[in-house]
Amino acid sequence: EKEKKEEKEKEKEGLQKEKEEKKRLKEEQRRRKRIGAKISSHKQLSKKELPLFVTMHLAPYLFASPIHHRRHRNSHVVYSLDQLGSSSRGLLPHHHPPHFPISSSSSSSSSSSPLHHHRFSSEVSKAILPPFHLPLPSSLPPPSATSPSPLSSSPSSCPPSSPLPLPPRFPLSSRASTWFRQQACRQIRIGYLSPDLFTHSVSYFAESPLSFHNPRRGFLHFVYNCTPKEDAKTTHLRTATLAAGGVWRDCVSLSEADLACQCRSDQIDILVELTGHTANNRLGVMAHRPAPIQITWIGYPNSTGLAAVDYRFTDVECDPVDTSQTFTELLVRLPRCFLAYTPTTDLPPVDPPPALKNGFITFGSFNALAKITPAVVAVWSRLLLAVPNSRLVLKNKPFVCPLARQHYMAMFTANGVEEWRVDLLPLTPGSAAHLSTYALMDIGLDPWPYAGTTTTTEALVMGVPVLTMAGGSHANCVGRSLLRALAGSLARRFGSR
Repeated sequence: EKEKKEEKEKEKEGLQKEKEEKKRLKEEQRRRKRIGAKISSHKQLSKKELPLFVTMHLAPYLFASPIHHRRHRNSHVVYSLDQLGSSSRGLLPHHHPPHFPISSSSSSSSSSSPLHHHRFSSEVSKAILPPFHLPLPSSLPPPSATSPSPLSSSPSSCPPSSPLPLPPRFPLSSRASTWFRQQACRQIRIGYLSPDLFTHSVSYFAESPLSFHNPRRGFLHFVYNCTPKEDAKTTHLRTATLAAGGVWRDCVSLSEADLACQCRSDQIDILVELTGHTANNRLGVMAHRPAPIQITWIGYPNSTGLAAVDYRFTDVECDPVDTSQTFTELLVRLPRCFLAYTPTTDLPPVDPPPALKNGFITFGSFNALAKITPAVVAVWSRLLLAVPNSRLVLKNKPFVCPLARQHYMAMFTANGVEEWRVDLLPLTPGSAAHLSTYALMDIGLDPWPYAGTTTTTEALVMGVPVLTMAGGSHANCVGRSLLRALAGSLARRFGSR
């Protein structure tokens, strides 16, 4: 009887959640229609409507990147964002980024709407938006790093010595709606600010937006490189940015005031910082409010706490609508995973699972040791004890030290795991050698409450499945977001196969 009651309660909860989800989807569809109607009639968007506007119209032109999932010589392309250019419907090859159609004049008929000329838009426009018209010229002017931007009202020059006051939060809805009211002979200027454009985790997620912008779509991107020590990855990113028609500025020697001045001089409309509260961050630049729209993304799993940062890119898996985590920014939940991973160019070959040769399962994790807490060790020890003859391989820089190895080995032995079942490896030099080490494991383990990000994508690229345990914060849910994006992409690409 208790089991029947529990089953009934679960059924009721499931039905209730289903009703709430349907209600939420209907409300979102109504909001999209309202935004489309406002855009058509050149009305101003409210501040609450702007995050959805960004998701609908700006995000498709910011991101496009594949995740290559490979195992046993079966290679196929998986899109972590599933190409926002297709408005979450269908797949768009990453070498053909979404192209905003060009029309010489506006027309009242829906067939001449630029949205209807988009090759994926017929289904989208019927399901999401009514027709709207955005007159564009037959050709856009070539990209220029000095031509004025329509959304920027700041002066074109700003002496480094002049004081930079901290203005109140900018009236974003007014600036965003201006984007659609302006004449089309202009480009939206997007700036990216980061000190991590070298062989750093952030660089593998930043490469996609830096490489896939296209000035012909009406966007010109600037990269403000604040990397203290550059390497080959920096050169690669600089080359990719310039090849995409962007502007690269080396700003490591500039103060925050001078760098904010440079952004104003470049008349940036949307400034995206990629660091948060991590090493060498330039959040002080954001506090100077050099751009009317300011966004944080990628580098930090929490709020910046700055009133000057307006938005934070995320997704519904990492930050559900009912999240209890607090943010000073408004959350812009992208349609699927908020990350776009670009693997290194020197990927090693993917080997078969080692269990086929060894006869036992090998678990593994290459996450930072700060994430592998005693609670994590206790659960992983239970897992090893539950799977006969299974092994665990951990790899991290501190394991070059005998004391660090002894400390972690003592935690496993205290939980009943024999020493021979745990391998503690130091770092290996070079990306190819590092990725080759994933061939030692059959299943990757994701720590908590701070889940892995780069290590999870690396494991997936090398064909290693990953187990994750989601929690109640953004940092605890990144693994879930990556895995569900991958599963959804595979299901859409291969169906029941």
